[in-house]
Amino acid sequence: MKNFQYGFTFIEVLVALCLMSIVLLGIEKMLIMALRMNRQAWFQTISVNQIKNMAEIIKIKREGWTQFYPMWQMQNQLLLPKGMGKVLPLGPKFNIFVLWHSSEFSVWRCETKAILNQSCLELKS
Repeated sequence: MKNFQYGFTFIEVLVALCLMSIVLLGIEKMLIMALRMNRQAWFQTISVNQIKNMAEIIKIKREGWTQFYPMWQMQNQLLLPKGMGKVLPLGPKFNIFVLWHSSEFSVWRCETKAILNQSCLELKS
């Protein structure tokens, strides 16, 4: 008499579940990293727009741009985590900085010095 076995053994099912859980954990880690990078890219996009806004204000209102500076600072604080901006007039040219808190990327270079837990974009005109 022949004894036929159909289906999977318990050990085979456990091994398959372990392999599947390892793969799913890898996918989860990849998705979390993608979300963090997407968030950082979003903040960079906002900061580029803020720098462009201030550059346009300075271009249009060459002498009276300082009256728009407090409103620009408030927008930086609202749009970016711990956001702040800085405008450095250097004669006829300006350097415009936007900084924000960044826990994903610990060090960015801005103003030729490292700023810990800050991300920074700079426009030199």
